[in-house]
Amino acid sequence: LHISVKPESDGFNGIVSGQLNITVRSIPSGLVSKASLPVRLKVRNPPEREKRILWDISHNLAYPPGFIPKDNLDSKDPLDWLGDHPHTNFHGFHDALIENGYFVEIWDKPFTCFTTAIIERYSTLLIIDPEDSFSEAESEAFKSAVREGRIVAVVVAEWYDLKGIDDLAFEEGNTRSFWKAVGGGANVPAINQILKPFGIAFGDRTYSGFLPIGGQRIPYKSGTFITRFPEDGFVLVGNDFRQVDLAPESGIPVFGMSKAKSEGGLIVFGDSTCLDTETPGVRCYDFFIKAIGMLIGAVMGNNDMTLADLGETRIIARVYANLKSARDAQFSRGDLFEIPLELKRLMEPHITENWNRKSCEGARETSLANSGVFADQSRIVFPRIAPAVLPAQRRAPLSSGMGIIALMTTFVAILVISFCALVVSLLQKKRNKNTQRLMADRSFSLRLAKAFRNLTHGRLGRNRVWSEP
Repeated sequence: LHISVKPESDGFNGIVSGQLNITVRSIPSGLVSKASLPVRLKVRNPPEREKRILWDISHNLAYPPGFIPKDNLDSKDPLDWLGDHPHTNFHGFHDALIENGYFVEIWDKPFTCFTTAIIERYSTLLIIDPEDSFSEAESEAFKSAVREGRIVAVVVAEWYDLKGIDDLAFEEGNTRSFWKAVGGGANVPAINQILKPFGIAFGDRTYSGFLPIGGQRIPYKSGTFITRFPEDGFVLVGNDFRQVDLAPESGIPVFGMSKAKSEGGLIVFGDSTCLDTETPGVRCYDFFIKAIGMLIGAVMGNNDMTLADLGETRIIARVYANLKSARDAQFSRGDLFEIPLELKRLMEPHITENWNRKSCEGARETSLANSGVFADQSRIVFPRIAPAVLPAQRRAPLSSGMGIIALMTTFVAILVISFCALVVSLLQKKRNKNTQRLMADRSFSLRLAKAFRNLTHGRLGRNRVWSEP
């Protein structure tokens, strides 16, 4: 159900309300049921472009249907249940944007549905922790939105480590099936695909540490790092960052901000922990809001791109495009621009199902998350929600180590139970024999006592004749 504002009502500000009447009629029985749903919306003039943000959720996947892993590898539960949505684990950042005067709208269509009219409405596009892939057409649409549309794109990645993906595999106890993650915390190869035209790329190592931002220590847990960035950009590096079981490293680039002439801008970050309300720790909402506002001002020509307003951040302007380190060398080979074939096979059914639910129908009608409906769009009041279907997982092979251990454990348990049952049976038989023996001894004692009593009362000698000596 969509509700839109008529063209002749342009300029109206206020509350509109009504009632949606629903009639359900059962054909076989003729039973008729009626229900009424009240609808109330705020209508206002569209805000200025600088205050409108488009939040992309079309590339976020959650468990189910596939084994989508958590963003924080230290989490005990490996499954990403919340889906990285602005109404679930990112609601804190969503609310902070609204409190700072921004209007956040949700985009659930492919980027190929972008039109010039849509892009001209918004100043910022948020892509936070995407697990889905981007088609080549989407990559072109994204590039066009940043360059021709002069939009500020904020891209937040997550860890992507092939060894870490393999280590998350486990045998699910309820279904007795072997589960393997379809990717990392985010789809870094897909992110690199859309960032490649701008000279930006992330790596395949996982780092954890703390960033000194605004006098606070912002947690950076299980995040990736930047391996390429434009020469005229600004990069924030982390010190004392660690990989698992390795010595701490310094100078790890994790945050970048770039703006080209006559184009939009890009903000990239390698971890979403400080934006995620599910993970405890200090939040970085203010830092991101200041960075977005500053870059929007630079793109719109309202201010120069300086870093004075970001606080105590230790941001360093350095050239990372020509790094000659091993981290950059691995990117020169394009390792993280391609998803391994095995992971492609695992991801394909979930991505296909996700994209089958998407079309450009209603692409001009984004869902407004905070302030009703604008005169240049319509409001999705009751969106269709497709049922989640659990994936068909592979059976765990009995020849695997886990299968053999499980079989041996079951066999030993059966032996122990059988032995215990045998011992209980033998003890029961012994107890029964002792009981019968006690009962027999008791009967003999009773007969002996009765005979002794008769003897003492002279009953045995009444009819006897004793001879005198």
